[in-house]
Amino acid sequence: MDGSICTDEFVKEYLNITLGYIDWREPLDRYGVQIAIVTPKSVLATGMRNAPDWQQVYADELAVVFTRR
Repeated sequence: MDGSICTDEFVKEYLNITLGYIDWREPLDRYGVQIAIVTPKSVLATGMRNAPDWQQVYADELAVVFTRR
């Protein structure tokens, strides 16, 4: 990458993760993501709830916040 995180490839990867088309673990590790804010009923929220290395720290009807353990 050229130092800019918002590339076409990044956006495609983001969409594929949020839609559940690709596994989210490797990209979040690669980008060093420590906090994730997702919609409560999303595929990503379900996966993160079941992941031992992530913990849910907040939830309401609009968003769920996860932090890396």
